[in-house]
Amino acid sequence: MILLMSMFCSGTLHAQRLVIWQKDGSKVSYNLDEQPKTTFTTDDLVITTATTTINYPLSKIQRYTYEGAQLSVRNVKEEGISISHDGDNIIVKGLPKGKSVTIHRVDGTQLLAKRSDGSARLTLSHSSLPAGVYVIKADEITYKFMKR
Repeated sequence: MILLMSMFCSGTLHAQRLVIWQKDGSKVSYNLDEQPKTTFTTDDLVITTATTTINYPLSKIQRYTYEGAQLSVRNVKEEGISISHDGDNIIVKGLPKGKSVTIHRVDGTQLLAKRSDGSARLTLSHSSLPAGVYVIKADEITYKFMKR
């Protein structure tokens, strides 16, 4: 089973805040009214809102969560790009030609990558991945998914 979750606020998700839990016991939260966008670099979790961008070293993060609502969804659609699940495959539709889809472990390590040829859909197999939480990046949109 796989669950896809948008990594930033969407009109269909009604969570109240994004919480970054750090290994030192501290936590930082962002109201989802600010529409925080979550992305990753090699070493950092990057939170971007309309007014600020903050980098958190991945080595110092314990976890991050959404509080206030359940966000598990079967299919995700943002900005014309949709991501869905079919068996052992993740299907991305609406990705412009030449743009990449990548799958990463939550520590930022890239596991899979595929570049769009501009066709109607792009398929990535996750059959070789063990159960766990992963991040998928399609163009400039980032999602988290869990494989059980």
